[in-house]
Order: sequence, then structure tokens, then C-alpha cells
Amino acid sequence: MPPTTEEKKIKVQQFYHAKDNGIAGLGKVIMYQKNFVMQNAAMAADIITHWLSLLPINHDMEEGYQQYDILAEMFQADPAYIMGPDNRNLQQVIKIFADVLDAKYL
Repeated sequence: MPPTTEEKKIKVQQFYHAKDNGIAGLGKVIMYQKNFVMQNAAMAADIITHWLSLLPINHDMEEGYQQYDILAEMFQADPAYIMGPDNRNLQQVIKIFADVLDAKYL
């Protein structure tokens, strides 16, 4: 493989890991700074919906597993926090759990 192709592959891989780390960071803020996030309920709903739209994580599997644990913990502790107004996140949450339970993640 030519060196330029190899360099491009490395950059793409780094991009995906950086993206996955950003998604994971957002999930950790939602989990561990719930009081801060919930200061504005509309903004909180938008942030959570955006985070869920970015899941599942497909490249950094370690971060992915942590995010799925965070999602499951938050869903178990306070489903309304994750589901959002009028359960608007229900379909995405089901999709994430289905993808996580798919054989490629087990």
C-alpha cells in the first residue's frame, strides 16, 4: 500500500476515535452533571436527544461499552430523563439497545 494511502487510513481512524471520545464526553456530562444539565429542561432534552442520535459508537469499543452502561444506568434510574418530553427518544433508545445486543457487540 502506498504511504499516502496508509497515512489517510491512520487519519480517518484517528478522526473516528476523536469523534467517539467526544460522544463519550457528552454522555459523561449528561450522567455526572445531571443537575447542571437540567437547569434548563428544554436544553437538557435537546442535549440528550443529540447524544442519543450519535450512538451507537462503532469504532472505540471501550468507550462504547462505557456509554451503553451509562445509558442503561440512567434509563434505569430515571427513564423520563432519557426519554425526553412525550417519549421522543423512545425509538432511538430501542435502536441503541438493539444494536448493542446484536452479535457484533457481544
